[in-house]
Amino acid sequence: MSQATIKSFFKSPHFAVVGATPDPNKYGHKVFAWYLSHSLPVTGINPRTPTVLTHETLASLKDLADPKGPLVSFITLPQAT
Repeated sequence: MSQATIKSFFKSPHFAVVGATPDPNKYGHKVFAWYLSHSLPVTGINPRTPTVLTHETLASLKDLADPKGPLVSFITLPQAT
């Protein structure tokens, strides 16, 4: 992946993490926390968890105000992905 591709990715106005979880041992938590720690606008997506790191999550990408807007990181079990 080129530096230009990476820079382009992080210029997105919004991000979403499918699989965001409050469990600090799971990658869904680590990825969501990374976005937050870098002050990037991110929404957690998890139908079973209403909040992660004090941020409200949504049940589905369809629940986003603009479902086609954010760049999405999918952090789910292989069988779910």
